[in-house]
Amino acid sequence: MGIDSTQEKHRPGQFKQQNKLHKHGRHRSKGSIDNLNKGRVSVKFLTKKANKVMKKEERRNQLAQIRHKKRAEYMEKRRGISDAPHMVAVVTLSQGIQYDKIFEQLEKADEDATVTYTTENHVHINLPRFRQRFTFVRVDRDELFNVLDVLKAADTVMFVVSVLGIDDWGDVILTAAMAQGLPTCATVLVGLELVLPKVITRINSLLPLNTWARFIKVSSYIIFI
Repeated sequence: MGIDSTQEKHRPGQFKQQNKLHKHGRHRSKGSIDNLNKGRVSVKFLTKKANKVMKKEERRNQLAQIRHKKRAEYMEKRRGISDAPHMVAVVTLSQGIQYDKIFEQLEKADEDATVTYTTENHVHINLPRFRQRFTFVRVDRDELFNVLDVLKAADTVMFVVSVLGIDDWGDVILTAAMAQGLPTCATVLVGLELVLPKVITRINSLLPLNTWARFIKVSSYIIFI
């Protein structure tokens, strides 16, 4: 007798469990109505005021937006009270560079910025547009250990170099700073009015090749003013 390849289907008997359906009352459920409508919306629903009953997903999104807004307000309030400003140490590597001209260019960078000077002639700049505060510290280049101590505490170092080149003492400062370790660095090249326009277009020729190589190695930005 051969084996039949067709499998007999299961037929539930009289003792099959019959689960009770959910009682919606005399009205249809929201899910069944959405399934029947298949995305169609009545004109009365479209013209309804804003006091409509939100669905579960809409209520969840609204609560998430409220939480995000409260957290942003709290962080904004906390940022204005406890967060320290971003400290930038300004170090000149050439003789005869005036700090006042550098800070004057920084003040003109943003019209909405609030600039205040301390008794030590440090500059505090508040930028509401970026929600950031900066403190630019004047570093006395005559004291090497003073420069190194300030660089330890600074968040960013801004080296200011003249187009005429780095002097011998500036080379000593740069060498010692690189040996100690540097945070994020930016190099500002000043005195472009002393250079012919044809030379300015050739940026690499403004400073010696070995000087450019050292700045490219330590600096994230090179700015010309």
